[in-house]
Amino acid sequence: MKGGITVSRLSNKGDTWIEISIEDNTSGICFVEFSMSLDDFARAVTGCGGVPGDMFVRGLENVGKKRERDTIRYTIPKDTPFDQRKEVAYEEGLKHCPEGWILSAYFGASDSIDYNGNVKADIVRYVDLEEGVK
Repeated sequence: MKGGITVSRLSNKGDTWIEISIEDNTSGICFVEFSMSLDDFARAVTGCGGVPGDMFVRGLENVGKKRERDTIRYTIPKDTPFDQRKEVAYEEGLKHCPEGWILSAYFGASDSIDYNGNVKADIVRYVDLEEGVK
């Protein structure tokens, strides 16, 4: 299995924290985020083991699977108040999302929801790789 690692400074913590992210190339899921102080990071990269930090893990059930993407189209009521359009689009999208697919909650693109209430939403699913393909 192939993946990627990113080491970055967390500016929202005063540039004194480091975050290490690990992503699976096949699924595109960043499944581990590990943050630690700059001092602890220095200890870890100079050979100290078991250095503490905060770890967030997600999406393990889909790591190693292939991500497939598609788009669904549907409408919401044209008179939906502007400040509620994204929420209504998501709720309505759940009704139209095919079984086994995951509806994206992002409706910020300029073509996500038009003036007439037409919605274009992204969906994804994760499928097992075929045997022998890794």
